[in-house]
Amino acid sequence: MLVEASDELESIEGDHRLSNEVLILRSDLYMQAKQWDLLEAMARKLAQRDPSYEKGWIDRAYALREMERVPAAKAVLLEAEPIHGKESGVLHYNLACYHCLLGELEETKTRLRRACQLSEEFYESYPERDAGVYADEAG
Repeated sequence: MLVEASDELESIEGDHRLSNEVLILRSDLYMQAKQWDLLEAMARKLAQRDPSYEKGWIDRAYALREMERVPAAKAVLLEAEPIHGKESGVLHYNLACYHCLLGELEETKTRLRRACQLSEEFYESYPERDAGVYADEAG
């Protein structure tokens, strides 16, 4: 199925090949195929072209993390934070993961709390919330 999707994208002609919509589809295809180097390049292009498109930043960082370039993944999301940090739970969740992988546990907790504040899906997925880990959130 990935081959057919790739073939369809290759059949797109002219300026449409470089439209954001096609680049987003390519990015999704690379994610599904676990082609991290291609995903990183495509997501970088998307984030540069349209910094307001959060998924470009998130996908680029994810690809870097999959290539075991965690400090670079963290740097990407820190660069995106002024644009998306006030609204994006996933940005803070992913930063929490990268901080954790780097042994930065206090920052991990801070980012995880922020992710939970911004997105109920993160809060609901952590049974530790009942143990007071997020006590400062209950207020």
